[in-house]
Amino acid sequence: MIKLVNVNKKIGNECILKNVNISFNAGNIYALIGPNGAGKTTIISVLSKLMEPDTGELIYENENKNVYLLLSGERNLYYKITVKENIYYFGIIRGLSKKQIKNNIDTYKVKYEIEKLFNKKVETLSYGQKRIVATFIAMVCGSKCIILDEVTEGLDVESKAILSKMLLEVKKDKIVILVSHDLEFIETCADFNVFIKDGTIITVSEKADDLKTLYSQYMQSKGGYNEVSKGNS
Repeated sequence: MIKLVNVNKKIGNECILKNVNISFNAGNIYALIGPNGAGKTTIISVLSKLMEPDTGELIYENENKNVYLLLSGERNLYYKITVKENIYYFGIIRGLSKKQIKNNIDTYKVKYEIEKLFNKKVETLSYGQKRIVATFIAMVCGSKCIILDEVTEGLDVESKAILSKMLLEVKKDKIVILVSHDLEFIETCADFNVFIKDGTIITVSEKADDLKTLYSQYMQSKGGYNEVSKGNS
């Protein structure tokens, strides 16, 4: 479990996060949903220790702070080396042995037919392939929490389907947190939807089939969400 407790964060004179309270538990996929500037990126920056909250606490269960942040765009891989070399590089800097990396590769590679990319240099891959490879590396590295920023940005329908399948597999023993404006994709895989507006968590709802309606409803809401966990603890 990872908790944010009474977290506040200012950047300059602007209050970006306002008394944020929420818990994230293994075995679930959480989608952070809200308009641009709502505070989603700041929340994942705090969760991944890229930012420190001004007040409040970030609490990791059992002191496990192994969080893997997959940024939006194409900045997550080294272009001049192969996919396989990238996998081993990121695994080793995360503290895994070569044997552990190989075992983790063997666990996942067949399911996603990714082995055919192993000997290709990253610079030769399509955008969708790069995102799939980066997600695969996050799985192999064994992190207990995987955070994906703008998870489906630039992906075609086939790549989205592969990614959804990967996330549903990896969530079994991990926390997965998504930031996305792609409500249709979120409907396919998220267990909990975290609606954020003006730096405040409006509500946390369980899996829904009509996110567009819920999104409209909660973005018009003036209420706040002040419980550490609700429906997902």
